[in-house]
Amino acid sequence: MKNIAVILLAGDSTRFKSDSPKQLFEVNGKPLFYYSVKPFVESKHIDSVLVVSKKEYFGDIKKYFNEVTTIEGGASRHESVKKAISYLKDKVDDNDNVLIHDGARLFLDDEHILKLIEALKDNQAATLALPSEDTLGVIEDGKIVQIPDRSRYVKIQTPQAFKFMTILRAHQVDAFSASDDAQLCLGMNVKVAYVEGSKKFNKVTTIEDIKMVEGYLKEQK
Repeated sequence: MKNIAVILLAGDSTRFKSDSPKQLFEVNGKPLFYYSVKPFVESKHIDSVLVVSKKEYFGDIKKYFNEVTTIEGGASRHESVKKAISYLKDKVDDNDNVLIHDGARLFLDDEHILKLIEALKDNQAATLALPSEDTLGVIEDGKIVQIPDRSRYVKIQTPQAFKFMTILRAHQVDAFSASDDAQLCLGMNVKVAYVEGSKKFNKVTTIEDIKMVEGYLKEQK
């Protein structure tokens, strides 16, 4: 059984206001994608890494990680994942594990990679997530009509991990409204195991988030 990592780097990053694309924005002399790809390349649990990006990023990616495979992404996250699955279809077995990761989430560690892989021993899908620390409200017509029990809610992170046949089937369903691959699986009545993540894996969305990245890098020194 193989463990394959798919890292998504093809987004347009419209909320990241910078002259440089978010993927290539440098912190401590390295582009942001370096900090999302490196944990998978160095992981003793991952057999191969597939990076889905814009074609113009291929050279930058190979400069740091010559061992990864690069393919061109699509116009949306959904399309990029479908392209990755299509690429892998004739190269993996149905029961192999695929970990799909948003390239804007940095500093993943081997402990969480292993926990996701272990979760697939008894499940077809699993995701990292964090318990909600905030009180949540349900809005209707501009008014809060309900405040649910926050202990039942989590904030979804990535990687999300799947048996290959499960994620293949999920993407054969026309479900473009799904926000991620775990939601696609839920749409097929496939339960998704919960693995607690870390605040370190919160997504880099705006230029203000770079302060968070710099802080974690200082902690690693």
